[in-house]
Amino acid sequence: MIIGLVLLLIGATNFTYEKMPTLLAWGVPCGLIVFGAVMHERLKPAKSILKASWLGDSSYTLYLSHMLIIKYLFSFDLVHIYASKVYGEIVVIGITIVSIICSIYVYKYVEAPLLVFIKNFGQRKIIKA
Repeated sequence: MIIGLVLLLIGATNFTYEKMPTLLAWGVPCGLIVFGAVMHERLKPAKSILKASWLGDSSYTLYLSHMLIIKYLFSFDLVHIYASKVYGEIVVIGITIVSIICSIYVYKYVEAPLLVFIKNFGQRKIIKA
């Protein structure tokens, strides 16, 4: 899994599509990450995976909200200045971290309570007087 992460980082920073096929630049590292996660789950108890389940729970919220967060952050002139200079990678890492943190909070305080409400709403019993 670590090898896949390292290859993904190298592919994202040093290689362009002209230099390396997409399958090698992105597919092989992603496949190694998935393989490592599956092997970790088989070799370690499930408790270690449950500790990171909040990240998986909030992934759909991240998928839905990341473009809104990116557009909001790029509305500030400071982000444009740093993104257009040498600090582009740092800006991307910062925006990724902010997006993940926002999605975790939105899941915890909006999506999870709504899921509980919807689940309980269907189970309400009608009491006749």
